Amino acid sequence: MTQPGYRVLPGQANRPSEVSLAIGLNYLLALGMLAFGAVILAASIGGEGSLVVMIPIAVIVAGPGLLNLLGAFSLAHQDFPNLQQSQLATALPILICSIGLVRSLMRGISVGLLPALGTFVMLAVCVAVLVLLSRPRVRLWIRLTHEDSLRRGVVPRNGPRTMNP
Repeated sequence: MTQPGYRVLPGQANRPSEVSLAIGLNYLLALGMLAFGAVILAASIGGEGSLVVMIPIAVIVAGPGLLNLLGAFSLAHQDFPNLQQSQLATALPILICSIGLVRSLMRGISVGLLPALGTFVMLAVCVAVLVLLSRPRVRLWIRLTHEDSLRRGVVPRNGPRTMNP
């Protein structure tokens, strides 16, 4: 499951490097999505589109950036890091970046090389985050950190989990 001779220990001090890198990439992805939303909004204010159409598009693009920010915060939680929330927050920008990349390629790269490259880079970052978070060492660290937190008596925000209703 993990490399021989490598022990996975619970707690943020023993966080695997894959998790730290995924948190950093989630922050960058959040910044990129928010920046793309701001560029769309600025272009619409500058007269390149109707505000009625462009404001919802800017919200659709920038909204997942906020989800990525929350995903990074949840992955960096001291007692109960949440892997699924970060993965879900990264999956939505994959859809949005894929649509944006196809749209840019269909319009022709000569029209806007920078938006196409930016969309491609953000798509690559999304895939990198999902690959990093799928590592067995990350899943083991999450499980051990949760067990250690429960053993120390820390109660999850939503209350203790039981198998019986």
